[in-house]
Amino acid sequence: MLQLAMPEMSEALGEELGKGALAVLSRYGDPRHMLRLGRARLAQVLIKATRGAWRERKAEQILFAARAAVELWEGLEGCDFAEVAEDLAAEVRLIRSIESELRELDARAAGLLDEIDPDGLHLSLPGFGERTATTVAGRLGDVRRFPGASKVRSSVGVIPGTNQSGQSESRPRLTKAGDHTLRHALFMAAETARRLDPQLAAIYHRQVIERGNDHTKAVCAVATALTTRLVAVLREERAYVIRDVDGTPVDPQEAKRIIAERYAVPAEIRAARRQPRSAQRMKGRPTGGVKSKASPPSPPADEAPELDATWVLVEA
Repeated sequence: MLQLAMPEMSEALGEELGKGALAVLSRYGDPRHMLRLGRARLAQVLIKATRGAWRERKAEQILFAARAAVELWEGLEGCDFAEVAEDLAAEVRLIRSIESELRELDARAAGLLDEIDPDGLHLSLPGFGERTATTVAGRLGDVRRFPGASKVRSSVGVIPGTNQSGQSESRPRLTKAGDHTLRHALFMAAETARRLDPQLAAIYHRQVIERGNDHTKAVCAVATALTTRLVAVLREERAYVIRDVDGTPVDPQEAKRIIAERYAVPAEIRAARRQPRSAQRMKGRPTGGVKSKASPPSPPADEAPELDATWVLVEA
């Protein structure tokens, strides 16, 4: 609805409507109302809703999109912005109602997690917040029901899939193998964990820099290692400890410093590894990120041997 009425607004507010976007659309869904509100007052609404994350600059972007929408429909048959604003406000109320229910469910799940994991083993892993921990604990269950970590990795299925043709391959996505919810939770946890744990950052760095893999495949390798470490933590009933690559325990600040100094991926290399969309290739746009079919995939096992995964750095 927002895309049809105000095409530029989706880019200004973001595809996933956060608190700032909902605060605007709940009261000021009419672009003419936004323009009358002005930059200063709109910025105050955004600052209050986002705790300062969105300020005057974002207000300017929203006003630009609102002005573009008014000008667009002036040249056409017109748009009943008042009706659109009412519909958008109704949608916001539905979203907030669902979010309220989700918060209640998260609280219930957190209580159950405390019962089955009183020592907080799941939450000790990097990248695991309360929702991720409850999701993984609920979907994975008792890891002792698996013969080993390799069987857990196979069950989860955190491996990238490809759609290859000739000497090119499409933009990678996760395969459909395994438990989708669990796989997605571990993938997202790995995306965060590589920024917090030097050993996992080293795996990501090696995948991108040395092996020439794209971001998705590199994160899949991190997720595979993180899954093995999760199994070790639960089997040994010992909380995860973030360590440097030599096994030395480090605090969160030191870990981030190490990652920034040693394992940052230059922007030009990241761009070169990026896989183009199919439409880009069809339209003849630059496809510097395409690799041949001979490029080795991220090996699921060599990055995650079944050792003491709470501290051992996995070697290539």
